[in-house]
Amino acid sequence: MKITKEQKVKTVADLKDKLSRASGMVLANYHGLSVPQMQELKKSLKEEDAEFVISKNTLISRAAKEAKKEIPNEQLEGPTAILFSFGDVLASVKKLADFIKQYQLPEIKIGAIENRMLTKEEVLDLAEIPSKQELYAKVVGSLNSPIYGLVATLRGNLRNLVYVLKQVENSKGGATN
Repeated sequence: MKITKEQKVKTVADLKDKLSRASGMVLANYHGLSVPQMQELKKSLKEEDAEFVISKNTLISRAAKEAKKEIPNEQLEGPTAILFSFGDVLASVKKLADFIKQYQLPEIKIGAIENRMLTKEEVLDLAEIPSKQELYAKVVGSLNSPIYGLVATLRGNLRNLVYVLKQVENSKGGATN
């Protein structure tokens, strides 16, 4: 199927817009993914405000130049798809990493967050970082920890006071009988 010049111009403009808006991106080789797998990946990424887009390397290169984003030419070889993350970059990278663990596809080429290029290994390392929700839970837990300690200490002192009073009562009651 031949792509017309108008379609190419529209695709480049769309890619340029996504490159400009994205807080992070990952280039991947999607070769070997079936259509149902691709749909599953796109659906899971949509939940994280991310998109997985397949395009021709020349159009990606042109859009990157227009958006003033740097993508090394050696990474634009073979079948290429781009994961655009418009929200939480870590969440979308985690979804992609989980998908890769399940299907061993797609193969990550390179990534970028806030104009910093990342290797394949660095992108996969990002997936190991706890999510915002997990970090929030840890912070709240550590903030509550001293409160729980104080409550336990006060409860222990009250319990000891009750034991002492009970012993005093028993000793006084036992002495008069």
